[in-house]
Order: sequence, then structure tokens, then C-alpha cells
Amino acid sequence: MCYISIIVPVYNAESTLNNCVDSILEQEFHDFELLLVDDGSKDNSPAICDEYAEKDFRVRVFHKVNGGVSSARNIGLDEAKGEWISFVDSDDFISDGFLNGIVHSSEDIIFKGYCMEKDGLLRECLLYKDLCGYTSLSLLLNHYITNTLIRGPVFKFYKKELIGNLRFLTDMRIGEDAWFMFHYLSICKSFCISDQGNYIVNVDDRPDEVKYAISVDYAVQSLTYLKDAFDILSVAHHVDRGLFFHYIGYFKRISKSDWMTDKRKWYSNQQVNSLYNYVWSYLSAKQKLRLTIARLLKW
Repeated sequence: MCYISIIVPVYNAESTLNNCVDSILEQEFHDFELLLVDDGSKDNSPAICDEYAEKDFRVRVFHKVNGGVSSARNIGLDEAKGEWISFVDSDDFISDGFLNGIVHSSEDIIFKGYCMEKDGLLRECLLYKDLCGYTSLSLLLNHYITNTLIRGPVFKFYKKELIGNLRFLTDMRIGEDAWFMFHYLSICKSFCISDQGNYIVNVDDRPDEVKYAISVDYAVQSLTYLKDAFDILSVAHHVDRGLFFHYIGYFKRISKSDWMTDKRKWYSNQQVNSLYNYVWSYLSAKQKLRLTIARLLKW
């Protein structure tokens, strides 16, 4: 039994994998296991993973048929032996100290800060020391529920016993991170905020919204999953339901290539209208006006 399990899903990551794994193995805190889950990579990633396992007993490797990042993370959750769980993406890395202090924590979730790196330079940092004024999860969630700060699974630590049977939805390829976070946060009663930005997000090769283009039907299916999870979180921590409007808008944008060919396709969808009804009474007067105009003009 180790104290922390770090899960890294790997898919065709040979150009960044060494930097990611080295940054983990070189941490000052040593009582952890590193689970590398190769999701059917076609490059040299599987061999790189195996080499690390041969050199360091803390590294365990799992090879699987390609099924997406959620299925890879789920394998890691199934196999993890640590009391705490953390996720690191294979194109990111962590600076020294990322694992420090976890052993002394008893909260249900630990938030770490992060910095974004592009072309080898730090472009933006979000440090949790700026958020220390938030004394309850309700306040934190109501201000940051639409931010990757909350909805992304990385740069955080989770209690394995609280995760229990919770797993990422493999039916979703967009929004599955937020779905998992909404469910986990709904059962959290305490949290801790670190004042360090030890997680470095590599934004050089991050996909843009165009690459995420999906159909209206897929957007609606994903939003329905998210809405159900958001509803549970909203009840548990009194999160403003109107904030879900952001997610509806996001999925509308990335399905634009589909509904632009028939502008009635989005607003005439009954499930879409049901989602708007879900948030309507929580929207500001300005948001209601903009939505009403968009519906009339079929934007």
C-alpha cells in the first residue's frame, strides 16, 4: 500500500512522455506509485512505458486496446493502491513539490495551482493562494464551476475511498472530465487549497474547438449527462443552476458545423429547449434577452 497513486493515460505521447514521467519520478516525496496506462498507442510510447517499469519499482504499466482517455483513467482507478489519487496528462509535467503536504491532509479534495506553458515559456498561472478567501465549497463552486480549475481532473488529489465505484463515462468524449468532477465534488464535505502552481499544462498541441466539432445529437446527449451530474452537485452545494448556461453555450459552439447547415436544428430540438428551461429562471435579464433574440434569429 502506497500513499499516492498517480495515473497517467498515454496515447501516442512519445514526444512528451519522458518529460512527464521524469518530472514525477524526481519528486521529493517518494511514497507513491505511477500507473502508466497505454491506450493502444501506435508510436514508441508502449516501449517507453515498459522501460520505466524496468528501472523503477514504483512504475506499473498497463497496455490496452484503444478506447479513449476515460477508459484509460478507469483502468488506473481500478488498479490504484494509494490512499490518494491524482491524474497527470502525458503531455504535461509537474515541478518539484507537487506531492508535498498530501500526507498531512485529511480533506476530501486537495486543489493545486497550475501554470500554462507555450513554446517553453510560462504564459499564465492560476495559483490557489488567490482563492484562499473561499471558506466553503459552495462559494468556490459558484465562482469557478465553469473554469478548468474545477471541471478538469488534473492538478487535484482525490481520496480513493470517496471515489469508490465512480468512474469516467466512456460514452462521452467531450465533457467527461466535468461529469466526473461534478459527481466527486457532490460528495465532498471539505477541501484544501495549495498556494503553489506545481502543475504545468502544455498548451502547444491542445486541440481547439474546431477540432472538437460534433453533431447536435451528440452535443445534446453529452449535455444531458452533464445536466444530471450538475443537478446533483447543485443540490449538494447550492450551486447556481444558471451557471449551467455556460455548458449549453459551449456545446452549441462546437456543434455549429452541424446546425449551421440548418439553423432550425438547434433551437427546434426538444431536448435543447428542455435544457434552456432548466436554467431559464436563474438567468439574468441580459442573458434572457440575448437568448430570446438568438432563438428568434436562429443564431
